[in-house]
Amino acid sequence: MPRLAIAVAIGALVAIVVVAVAQSGPNDVDRSTYLRANQGLLDRVPKVPGASLSRVRVEPLRRHQEPFGRTYIYGYNTDATYQTTASTTAVEISRFYSEALRGWRINDWGWSTAWPKRLRGRAVPESRCYARGYAKVCISLTGFLVKGEIVRGGRFTTEVNHRAFETQPG
Repeated sequence: MPRLAIAVAIGALVAIVVVAVAQSGPNDVDRSTYLRANQGLLDRVPKVPGASLSRVRVEPLRRHQEPFGRTYIYGYNTDATYQTTASTTAVEISRFYSEALRGWRINDWGWSTAWPKRLRGRAVPESRCYARGYAKVCISLTGFLVKGEIVRGGRFTTEVNHRAFETQPG
């Protein structure tokens, strides 16, 4: 009988730990305040003429805390996906944001093995991230790659985080 009691106690402890880890914690950032600030940043990012918003997605950023591996949310990325007009090219989107975000510093270039290094003789990264202060704006052109081919009239995604460089896990 003691083995059964021990097994039940261990099972109960595991259940408590699982529930505790799954719940939001006291260290979580305030979601509505954070997302409102991200939306404000997204609203200030210049829009490509003719592109229409097709989807907005929010991704929580989690950090693990010891000793029990509990996670908490330290921030959010907000992604907005846009559909371009039928004649728009990835080069045009890249050029538009290079000009529109001129006052921002380039923080990161993104290349994948599927993405060509040059389009029409110009180097065009798959994605590019810009930074100013704590904020980041990333432009992803992966929606222009369809079945291994670069297409016109693709989709692109703008990802923003108003505190990206303040909230990096350390």
